[in-house]
This record gives sequence, C-alpha cells and structure tokens, in this order.
Amino acid sequence: MLVIAALMASAPALAVPDAPMEELVITGRFIDPAPATATQTRLSAEQIDQARPRSLADALRLAPAAHVTTNSRGQTLVFLRNSGERQTAVFYDGAPITVPWDFRLDLGLVPAAALADIAVTKGPTSVRFGPNTVGGTIELVPAAPPEDGLRLDLRGEAGALASRAGEATALIGAGAWDITLGAGIRDRNALPLPDGADLAFSQPADSDRRLNTDRRRVNGLVRAARAVPGGEVAASALIVDSRFGIAPESNVDPAVDRVRFWRYPDHRLAMGVLSGEFSVGRATTLETSAWVQKFSQTIESYTDAGYDTVADTQADDDLTLGLRTAVDHRVGRHTLRGSAQLFVATHKQRDTAFAGGEPPSQMPARDVFRQRSISLGGEYGYAATADLDLFLGAGGDWLTPTRTGGRPDTGRFGDYNLIGGARWRVDEQWTLRASAGRKVRLPTLRELFGEAIDRFLINPDLEPERALLAELGAQWQGRFLTVEVVPFASLVDDTIDQRNVTVDGRRLRQRINLEGSRVWGVETSLRAQLTEHLSVLGHLTGMHVRRQQDSADDPVRIAEKPAVRARLQLAYEGPQGLGAVASLDHTGRAFSFTNDDLFVPLERSTVVDLEVSYDLATWWPALRQLRAYLRVDNAFDTLVEPQLGLPGAGRLIRGGVHWRY
Repeated sequence: MLVIAALMASAPALAVPDAPMEELVITGRFIDPAPATATQTRLSAEQIDQARPRSLADALRLAPAAHVTTNSRGQTLVFLRNSGERQTAVFYDGAPITVPWDFRLDLGLVPAAALADIAVTKGPTSVRFGPNTVGGTIELVPAAPPEDGLRLDLRGEAGALASRAGEATALIGAGAWDITLGAGIRDRNALPLPDGADLAFSQPADSDRRLNTDRRRVNGLVRAARAVPGGEVAASALIVDSRFGIAPESNVDPAVDRVRFWRYPDHRLAMGVLSGEFSVGRATTLETSAWVQKFSQTIESYTDAGYDTVADTQADDDLTLGLRTAVDHRVGRHTLRGSAQLFVATHKQRDTAFAGGEPPSQMPARDVFRQRSISLGGEYGYAATADLDLFLGAGGDWLTPTRTGGRPDTGRFGDYNLIGGARWRVDEQWTLRASAGRKVRLPTLRELFGEAIDRFLINPDLEPERALLAELGAQWQGRFLTVEVVPFASLVDDTIDQRNVTVDGRRLRQRINLEGSRVWGVETSLRAQLTEHLSVLGHLTGMHVRRQQDSADDPVRIAEKPAVRARLQLAYEGPQGLGAVASLDHTGRAFSFTNDDLFVPLERSTVVDLEVSYDLATWWPALRQLRAYLRVDNAFDTLVEPQLGLPGAGRLIRGGVHWRY
C-alpha cells in the first residue's frame, strides 16, 4: 500500500507525450461491456502481446485474482477468486465456448492471437450471461481493421525442447465489410522439468523432460462483419485441432493406486457463430446470436508409463446448438434489459476395454446423453443522478437431462439468480461501487453421470451449488495511474467436491455436496505509466478459503486454493528500438488432497519471466514494424506445484519475431 500511495502522489508529475500507436478496433460483442455490479478487467491486445502467450491460459495470468493451473486430466483451467472449476463461463464473440457436458474448456488449447480484447468479470455478474457464472466470466473478442485496407500480423517462434510456433492474422477492411482471417500452429516435444521436482513415480530419474507432455495444436479463425442500416451482422468460425499427452500423477504408486497414463490422439473443437445488433427505434437495441459447437476427443489410457499397451479408450462426441437474444430499452433515466438463452447439447461416449493392447472384436455401443438448458434474465437500471447509478436484476436457470445414457433419471434442476448494486462517480478520479447477488451453479451431466474410464462412482443425489456474492469497489483513476481495491466474499452452500470411496476392493472417487465453502478476500490492482518509456502493471489478491464442516471431524481445507495470487510486471519501450519486460508471478500456500484422505501443503512459488526485444527497423528502416525477441519463462527454474505430483514447467528459453504490416 505504501508503493500505491507513492505512485498516487507522484502521478501528477509524470509526463508522457502522445505516442503514435496502431489501433485495433473491437467489433466483437461484449455481453456486459461496463458492469456496475461486478469487477471487470480488460486486457488489451498490447498487454496480451507483452506476455507472448502460447495460449489463452498465459494471457489470463495477467488478470487479477486469476489462478491458472493444469489438472490431472491435462486440462488447463482458470479459477477466479478461488471459485470452483465449473463456475466460470468463457465466451467467444458473444457465444459460450465451454463444452456443456463438463462446462470446462482447456485454456491451454485456445490460441490468444487475433484477439483485440479479453474481458475478465468477477463478482455478481449480469444475469444476462446465462448459467454457471458464480465465479465470473471471460469474454474473448476478435480484432477487426480500423479502416479500409489491409493489416497483416505474422509471428514465428522457436525454443528449447523443439518448441516452435507460427501464427498469421489478416485484418481486411473493404467498405461495409470487416474481415478477420487467422491461422496458427504450435508444437513441442515436452515441457521442461523444474529444479527441485521430487517425483517418486512415473518419471525417468535421468531426464529433465516431463514425461508425456508433447503437444501439437493447429487452429484457424474466420470472421466477417457487415454494417447494415441500423446495425451490424456478423458470422465467425473457430477451429482448434490438437493431439497431446498429459503428465502422470507422479506422487502415486501405480502398483497401489490408479494413475492416469493418458494420451489424446484426437482433440477437436469447432464453433460457428451468427450474430446481429440492431437499433429498433431511438431507444431500443436488439442483440441476437446463434451458435453451433462441435467437440470431439479420444482418450487412450495405457497400462503403465511406457505408453505401449492400451488398456482402455474413451471416445467423445459433443454437439451443441444455442440461441441467445437480448433487448435494451432506455427511457429517460431508466434502462430495462431482458435476455433469453436456450441451448440443447448432446454428448455421445464410447468406453472400450482392451485385452493385451488389442480392441475387442465387437465395439460396445455408445452411451448418449442430452440436456436442454434455459436461462431467462431481466435487469433494471436507474440513473438517480448524473453520478449515481442503481441496478437490480433477477433471472433463472433450468437444466433438464433428457437422455441419461442408461443411468437413473435425476429430474430437472432449476433455481433463481438475483443481483443488485450501485455505482457512484464521486469526482473525476474516484469511483465507488457496492453490489451483492445470489447465483446458482447447476451440476453438469459429467458430474451426474460421468465415470472417467472407471475412476468415478456416480452420485444420483447431487444438488446445485448456491452462492451469495458481495463486493465493495473503490477506484482512483488519474492521468497516468489507476488503482483499484475490492474486498469481496463468496459464500457457497452445497459445494460440489470429491471423496474417496472403496467399492468391492476398488478405490474410486465420488462427487458429493459439502455443507458449503467460504471465500473472503481483498483484490488490489494498479496500472501506471511511470515515465515516457516505462510502465507497470500489478495485482495482489489475498484470500481466506474454508470448507463448512458437516461434523467436527471434517477437514476445513479445500484442495488447490492458494491463499495469495500476485503479479508485478514492468515493461520498457525505449526510443532506440530496445524493449524489455520483467514479470514476477507469486502463488501462495495451497493444499492438495491425497488418496489417503489427507491434505498436504504445496510449495509456495515466485516465478520470474524475462524478455528483451528489438525493433529491427531501427537497424534497417526497410524492416518496419518487425520486432525480434528473446524470452526466458521461469528464468530461475522455480518449482511450481499447483497439484501434488504435477509440477508446472521449468525454465524455457524461446525466441521469435513479430511483424505488423
């Protein structure tokens, strides 16, 4: 806080002349671009580029209170303010991109190129987002050209362990049309093992490469938008095709307990979105979008860490069709908003047991699951004065499993959501907010019916999670400095978690409802332009996470929830073409749950990333907008332990070029 105070005191003395910057125009859709009841962080294309993200997961580490981690299934997920893993919704161009079967999305497989903006919203979010947003929302908005003409964005990169990547984006403005084209490929042989990683099982002792962590990703993007009288229509398509392995849980003895020796030879996500925004008269705006999502994957489960003999496979196919409509109507100081969202999702799954590495002579039938989800919401806003805004909202989410793959029917799930808040612009620099809400998180079909290749025991009595959310916000914004402090609370009842059970001598896991969980915390963030060439971006979030006990013997901890998340980044852009970025990323104490029903502490970690870059046009003017860089991720090879037996990557050196034309 002393650092923040010093920056605030010095801000008026800072002087930064206007610098010419190439602008990215945002044409994609934000569902709630300026929330009054929640905290929103906007990550610009420039901020994203400074992190040289290999995927969306790297970019989200810039957001306050975001904990990005990889689980034992190999999925990289984000937890906002230590929320649950299925409590955060991700949207692309206004449509949900999370797969409904599991309501999760592997962020490590989503490219970050061709994005103009990422909006991360936490707290009591708008009811217009639809279901399962207790933790918050992430909106991905593709870029578009600023005016008629062509802009090219080309990137190439190579690094240690045969990591390599190439990405190309073309932004084309042609009269009433805005067109975005993008393609990319990223490949690696393995992740480096950090110094100090003590892995007792399923890891070669003489190797500095993490076993089974190769990955290849190919992606493509097309978006076309056209201005029409009174609005705009747009169509976009995104495809991501991957194959990869996942690190085994190296704290578990495979002779005693089951270990995921998994590979994903096929993993594909394709999505198409049609959207439109129209003015209906002078006071009404109508937005509508329709989407189709096709997701498929194959999981190969092997007998041991040699990855030679297949024991089981799981083949998944998902198809989702969705429609969302929202209306805004303004009359004087009053604003009315309404929204409706419907999607139908089908999940088909075939689990196949192999014998001696060979498939059966007759393949088993596929299990078919289907759900229908409906969300309705309405909000009222009132501008009490020129500086005071009041908001109220209410809505409901309903989930009906219409096909259950032969499992017992659970019936329909449904509950209501409420939000309310106020925003007061005290003066040109200070803004105060207060908000509270009730949100529901419905169980997913995978939680209700999924067995994860014979690792889970189904619980037909699973109930929705219900959360009370509250936060206060204070923001000070000067010409060269912005500081925000947000105390918050998340009080969740019927938290969905896991327990170990033994059935017929076999050790399985089962999803259950806990009594509840509580997260109390304070989130702080700052952005400052210290000098003409030096900027700083930082955030610090402290959190107290506890489980509500059903009995005095129950533990009070919840697995993999760090007490502190912090980041500090300094960026230098010199007048002679030299640039540098240094970032420090800290994760505080967390605990992991073992197969022996014990919580054990995980290592705290502070990771330093370093980069130097050079504008080659300074050396040769013909190379305009061509910048070369050299980057060291985890420069001090720090052990990062997001989950027991699954350390993060060690030191990785990579370099590349980025050309804008």
